[in-house]
Formats: sequence, structure tokens, C-alpha cells
Amino acid sequence: MFKDIYDCDLPPPHPGEILREDVLPHLRLKRDALARRLKWRAQDLAELLSERRPITQEMAVQLAATIGQSARFWLGLQAQHDGWRSRQIARAAYSTMS
Repeated sequence: MFKDIYDCDLPPPHPGEILREDVLPHLRLKRDALARRLKWRAQDLAELLSERRPITQEMAVQLAATIGQSARFWLGLQAQHDGWRSRQIARAAYSTMS
């Protein structure tokens, strides 16, 4: 049977994880420097990097303009992450009904 990304046990990465683990080290940027470049509050960036905040369309556009990845890339990461989480919640709800 065909399995899609949502059938995996491990979640797709949150955009904040990609920023924290890949982008910031590659660009040799500290969090506060990125927040200044993006003109974001440091708290907003911290929440994104700690995966407590989803990326919005506006944030994706700003990231695209600042670091070069497309807005579609950032929104796609968020959509995959959200889809996986929704599937896990639905599975849990379904299993309690059985």
C-alpha cells in the first residue's frame, strides 16, 4: 500500500527547526542578528525557532526576501508539518472511538 509523508512516525521538520539547525549556522548568523534583518521582535523569532509558532505567509515572504529561499519553500514546510500533526490527532481520535 502507498504511504505518504503523513504515515511516517517522525514528523516532517518544522520551519523553525530548519532555520535553527541549518540556515542560521550556514549564514553564521545569531538569532538577534536575524531578527534585526527581518525586522521582527526577538520573541517572535525565538518562538518560531523553538517550534512554538507556525510560519505565516508574511513571515515566509520576509524570509524569502532576506535569506533567499522562496516563500513557497517555507510555507510548504509548514504545510507538511501541520498535515502530519493533523493526521496524528485524527488517528488518536479514531483509535479512541474503536
